[in-house]
Amino acid sequence: LAVLRMGDIDGLFNRIAARVECLDLARTEWRQSVRLSASMARLAPEGLLCDLETGWGARVGEVLTRRPIPAGAALGDAFWVAARLGGAAEVFKLFAAAPAANLGPVAYGVLLQHADMQVQVSVLEHLAANCDCKATRAAVLNAAVLRSARSGLRSPARLLLHQMARRGLWTPMTQILCTRLCLERQIRPPLDGPRDFGHGSTCHVRALGHAVQYGQQDNPPSVLAALERYSATAEWLRLSLYDDRGPIIDTALRESFQVRDKSDLRQVTALVLGTGIGYSCIRLATILKEFTQQVLLVAVEVDAEMASLAQNLVEFAGLSDVIKIRVGSTSDILTGICEELGSQRVGVLLLDHGRGQGQEEPVHEDLQRILDSGVLAVHALVVAPSCLQLGSSLFLWQMIEASRAGLCQFDLVSVPECKQSLVEDLVCTAQWSSQAPQGWVPGPPPIELAHLAAECNLVHSRAS
Repeated sequence: LAVLRMGDIDGLFNRIAARVECLDLARTEWRQSVRLSASMARLAPEGLLCDLETGWGARVGEVLTRRPIPAGAALGDAFWVAARLGGAAEVFKLFAAAPAANLGPVAYGVLLQHADMQVQVSVLEHLAANCDCKATRAAVLNAAVLRSARSGLRSPARLLLHQMARRGLWTPMTQILCTRLCLERQIRPPLDGPRDFGHGSTCHVRALGHAVQYGQQDNPPSVLAALERYSATAEWLRLSLYDDRGPIIDTALRESFQVRDKSDLRQVTALVLGTGIGYSCIRLATILKEFTQQVLLVAVEVDAEMASLAQNLVEFAGLSDVIKIRVGSTSDILTGICEELGSQRVGVLLLDHGRGQGQEEPVHEDLQRILDSGVLAVHALVVAPSCLQLGSSLFLWQMIEASRAGLCQFDLVSVPECKQSLVEDLVCTAQWSSQAPQGWVPGPPPIELAHLAAECNLVHSRAS
């Protein structure tokens, strides 16, 4: 019911909430209690969320205060519920009692959303300490050094660098950061960091190492080429703007910007939902720089570890002044991004979602939030590299309805699914021609399409 967002049907949520209020969750296994709590928070219609002291929220509060807290996948849901119902204070109470184990990508993402810069560094240190792979630990700590130094906290950055040197985590990327941040006089150990990635490493960690080794520093095209070679010859990476999709999206971008007024090109702002290892962000920024040097690309990623890898790659490519990575889900941080942008409007929106894992929101819900916020520019280009994402069925319905309303013109191009030539996927490019009126929503989809979307959401939910 929570996956299908059915809480506002015929008072269904109120009836379920009344039952939950009568439950003794203290007698229920932790994982099941947390899953129930997270489902209630997702199921609650707007306006019916409560705090952790009243109604069904009090039962959830009992779950979050149980000690000791076991490690496991349920921790991500627990942190998400704490943030949703109790705010930052409850999140950090939970963090203080958390086990000395990897908390999972969702938990770290929630923590980074609600922390100031000093606490963000502590959160990344916790993540690094509980990564199986030394190369991942080094990449996460590199990201912590970057955050700290760029925020003016140079002493904590130096302390982190000393710790990395003592632990044998000093990599070529660390040396680049040290030099770029003008910290090389304080510390310069030998490059004895991890070279054999070994147990616990992922394809993305190994790809980052390959890009740093064979790409050229501050040369985005060479970094992109190194990743493409790695994906083609070593192990496959899901690079959404590569293979058959890349030329389609490149052409749509260039056609869109060639006809824009010069005043629209003084500064271009792009919003990317889903960074992956950072390939899509770098490729998009490189194309936008063909039309203007004033480019700002804000990327949103729910997985803190993946965001750290992308931050390393962006820094190596020399685009850290252009690409800003934010950790969290769109529903949680879009308001902050809009405040950060001020009067700027998003000229390119890249919906590069994953496949419904973690706390990623369905693509059509994210697009609706962005339309409601008013941050999308009048002549924006919206790109979805894949239509096999969570919520894609209703996203395509949104495109049809927006086209009927005269808001955009969209194209669908058939491409083979990555590594599966017999499976069809679609690339969607939509050229917006006017801003959506306040309160605009697509009409209800045909019942057959609604049923298809529900089945797809359930498949995604079970797979993740």
